Amino acid sequence: MYVIFTITILIVITELFLIIKKCIPGFKFKSISKKHLNYNKEHDVKLHEYSVMGDKKIYHGPGKIMIKKDFNVFINTENYSEMIKKNVVYNIETPFELEIVNVVASNERITYYYISL
Repeated sequence: MYVIFTITILIVITELFLIIKKCIPGFKFKSISKKHLNYNKEHDVKLHEYSVMGDKKIYHGPGKIMIKKDFNVFINTENYSEMIKKNVVYNIETPFELEIVNVVASNERITYYYISL
């Protein structure tokens, strides 16, 4: 009984959302612009190696950044936030904050590679 009621409520909410989205012309989702973030898989530039332990917030100027292992490393700017993928060089044209979240309570050092522009 409750399952059928819950499914019915979800369908009604979805239908109302779609009707409102179609009827109101200015109702749109705002997408985050990533025009200042470029990335490629070529490693044609020499990056300096940095190593940290634990949770950190590190401020950097515009530059290129990369990690070689999967860590919880985020790029935060005033317009967007994105988790860094391994073996991808990010070319960031604005100052940014590198947020490192070490969720595993180990003594493993987190290594990232960065060079300023």
